[in-house]
Amino acid sequence: MLSTLKVFFGSHLYNLPSATKPVIGILTTNLKGKHDPYTQAIVNESRRENYLTDVFYPSDVSLSADSNGLYFTLRGIKYKKPPFDVVIPRIGSNYNSFEGTACLKQLELMGIPTINSSQAIINSENKWTTHQILAAHHIPQL
Repeated sequence: MLSTLKVFFGSHLYNLPSATKPVIGILTTNLKGKHDPYTQAIVNESRRENYLTDVFYPSDVSLSADSNGLYFTLRGIKYKKPPFDVVIPRIGSNYNSFEGTACLKQLELMGIPTINSSQAIINSENKWTTHQILAAHHIPQL
């Protein structure tokens, strides 16, 4: 029996098989991509902790679905189960955030944990929606 590696991301605890290195996918819509200093800091820290990382863009991905389920094609390789243990979205509110959140939603539906949900990203892109959500939960605002 394999032992498990307990990994915290945000407030969530994930148990990953310790026989393999955890794979962290970093979904970015930033045009600087791997050269973005914040993304690079995540990659460097992940590698220092002995995690594998893969920075990918929505343009690297093709999403599909049929009567047999969902599929995730990354750089030409089609997966029934994506090759990530967790995904860190680095999606800003820019011209291609729709593609990023659609990609993230597909990963969520395929059982891949994400640091921020696609819905949280969509909500945060609209100030009025964010205000409504905070007010509904009685969170003070200026």
